[in-house]
Amino acid sequence: MSWYDARNTTGNDYERWGRLSNDNGVTWQADDVISDASSPLPLQPDPNVQPCYAGDYDRSFADGTAFFISWVDGRTLISGNSQQDVFFDKVPDGPQPLTLTATGYRVKGAEFADLSWSPTVPGGNVNIIRDSITIATATDTGAYTDNIGAKGNNDTYVYQVCRVETGECSNLATVKFGTK
Repeated sequence: MSWYDARNTTGNDYERWGRLSNDNGVTWQADDVISDASSPLPLQPDPNVQPCYAGDYDRSFADGTAFFISWVDGRTLISGNSQQDVFFDKVPDGPQPLTLTATGYRVKGAEFADLSWSPTVPGGNVNIIRDSITIATATDTGAYTDNIGAKGNNDTYVYQVCRVETGECSNLATVKFGTK
């Protein structure tokens, strides 16, 4: 479900907010902002239409993988005046897959790997796995630097990040040093 909300705005500005339920309304996720910017209440220059009106273009539907939401937004200016425009967003249904990237580099010959992943879970923890061995447990901040320490010429490492609380694991990310 979605609605207009002014809790984080000032004046007549608003944002589009929503909540998701993945179990037919038995439970609901927390309120969250859908629009990526606040919108001023659009002006209505047509004297035959209510001057402070928004909402004609509010529609939403779902296909089992995402929710598709449209709303009236006034951030588009014409001659300096906010105008009614239709904005749209696609909100994924359910948790997003844990995606990992890894970049290798050397400092004075020693090998390091910078790992980054998303999405993160505030307050959560992840196991950092290199070559199928857990090398560290870290706070789920979305970033970790592995000080490998080796000074090899053609080393290859395969990384994965797994959430401690759920066991969900990322894709494998490979770091190669050298040309072989």
